[in-house]
Amino acid sequence: MSSVLESIYYGNLRPDEKAVSQSAEYTQISEQISAKMAEWKVKLSPEEWLELETMWDLYYQLNSMDRAGSFTYGFRLGGELMIEVLKGER
Repeated sequence: MSSVLESIYYGNLRPDEKAVSQSAEYTQISEQISAKMAEWKVKLSPEEWLELETMWDLYYQLNSMDRAGSFTYGFRLGGELMIEVLKGER
């Protein structure tokens, strides 16, 4: 078994792939989005559908950036917490 550092180095550790909610509410909302997208695909012309897909792609990119920022902030905060605990500061 490789270490966490080796997993990060070789690109085998992908927290963004593991950070999906397992809640029933998440699944329900995801299914609702898929159903609505299917409805819109039928209603829109191919050109309009392409515009909607482009907008969704931009939204997903923005959401991914937000998640990466949250991950980075949480990781740094955890590191600062460990340093404070190990220093024994009060």
